[in-house]
Amino acid sequence: VPQDKKDPSVITNTARIDGAMPTIKYCLDGGAKAVILMSHLGRPDGLPKPEYSMAPVAKCLEAIVGKPVTFLKDCVGPEVEAACADPEPGSVILLENLRYHVEEEGKGLDEAGAKVKASPESVTAFRASLAKLGDVYVSDAFGTAHRAHSSMVGDGYEVKTSGFLVAKELEAFGKVLDAPVKPVLAILGGAKVSDKIQLIKNMLDKVDKMIIGGGMAYTFLKVLHNMPIGSSLYDEEGAKIVSEIMADAKAKGVEITLPVDFVISSKFGEDGDISTATLDAGIPDGFMGLDCVAKVHRDEQGGDHGLQDDHLERPDGRLRDVLLRDGHQEHDGHHRGGHHRRSHHRHRRGGHGHLLQEVRHRGQGDARLDRWRRIARAPRGKGSAWSRGPDGQVKQLMAAPESGRLGRHMARETCARLRKSAKVELRGLWAWMLGCGCAPAVEGWLRE
Repeated sequence: VPQDKKDPSVITNTARIDGAMPTIKYCLDGGAKAVILMSHLGRPDGLPKPEYSMAPVAKCLEAIVGKPVTFLKDCVGPEVEAACADPEPGSVILLENLRYHVEEEGKGLDEAGAKVKASPESVTAFRASLAKLGDVYVSDAFGTAHRAHSSMVGDGYEVKTSGFLVAKELEAFGKVLDAPVKPVLAILGGAKVSDKIQLIKNMLDKVDKMIIGGGMAYTFLKVLHNMPIGSSLYDEEGAKIVSEIMADAKAKGVEITLPVDFVISSKFGEDGDISTATLDAGIPDGFMGLDCVAKVHRDEQGGDHGLQDDHLERPDGRLRDVLLRDGHQEHDGHHRGGHHRRSHHRHRRGGHGHLLQEVRHRGQGDARLDRWRRIARAPRGKGSAWSRGPDGQVKQLMAAPESGRLGRHMARETCARLRKSAKVELRGLWAWMLGCGCAPAVEGWLRE
């Protein structure tokens, strides 16, 4: 969960906790004697750093679940095992940060800052202690499901299953991977190319176009365009396979698009100097790329461009950090303050009058909503929030707000506008809400 940088005891967004609640409540309502929760927070590198304690999460969780939450000051060991051996019926117990132990990830740092690795024996003992804490292992952490961390492998449990959050993610992936509506666009992010190599190669067999953003975009840009990237993320191992990925994409007829302009800052923190950069100029030394697309940019395309999926993780907080400055405040998962930054992607298809617009806007909460309303009520055609096919019917909507509550407001506003048009064809109308998960509700809103 994101924490306030000045006061780590303050949780600034509860979305991840909210996402886990259906599974937690199902276990409690289904007769589980107790629900014992384990998680990680930040990157303490195997050291018990107070700023990464789960204690603030326990207080926040208590308010959301509506009952007392017992917080344990460790996640393994005799005291923890004793506390979890015979808890009160209906108990909710939260363990301390798993990453306080080097055995969770298998490596970390010592007190002097030197790299250390956990011995196989200590990893085995760590996992055995975790296994003593419960009878059934439920994994609901899709974002780390690919990692062989001690808490993720479920060693020592006879019964293992996944939660509703993982099921939701798999269902969403299934829609895209098993029976996609062609053409398919994939947007991939993340820090390391090497971590995503199997995903990228697999997706090249399923998509028509791929947009690569996030931290790994800078590795592609440096290799392919020799673009200066300053202190942006760069994956040395991943750089070795960029050319192979591009050649594979070309052979399969998949167009890979990379960012052309960037929001940059001198540091992750809110006191960094913010600026912008372009592909041609590059990112200067002392600055790092934190987000893509700071301005309007046109992309000419051929062919029909359909919906892919409402499947993007929330921003990791780095852009949030640099925006929370000069009086900015964070509220309800989006930014409020005097700073405005917006961008528009317009994709025009030659000969069909088809316009697909993606809008991302950051700035004042109310002002952003007003902006979305103006977009939703704009005249059809250039600059509108929907697209029209040659038969005059509304075919697609692609809207991309940054966070949930604003996204839902915007989606309702736009859908309300679309309902007033007699030419709306509900079948084939899709919405992709980046990071807000609105897509499943859009069809219902259109029928309201």
